Amino acid sequence: MLPWFSSAGNAGSAHALGVLSDGALVHARNEVAALLNASPAELAFNGCGTEGLNHAYRGVLEAFPAKRHFITTAVEHAAVHALVAWAPQHGAEVTVLGVDGQGGAGPWRVGGRAPA
Repeated sequence: MLPWFSSAGNAGSAHALGVLSDGALVHARNEVAALLNASPAELAFNGCGTEGLNHAYRGVLEAFPAKRHFITTAVEHAAVHALVAWAPQHGAEVTVLGVDGQGGAGPWRVGGRAPA
């Protein structure tokens, strides 16, 4: 990865640096897949945490249409709050749990709020 810290191109672009970046991305995907005993097609690389959160939440909504209930806490990252505000508009139920005096939100706080 070190060479890509100083010079990078959009792997989706057709220019020379983009083609090099795409090759590096394909190589990295193959190496990680081999380490995980997975197919390269099963991997999703994200550019940041917010992108990863969007991928995960939206992926769950698409993959599990019968299970549309997210349980989160009031102290999550703003990106999570944006997603749980978005989710009900797309058929999901959202439960936002409070936290204790130390900011803890253990599983005991869920109680009977999770669907069976």
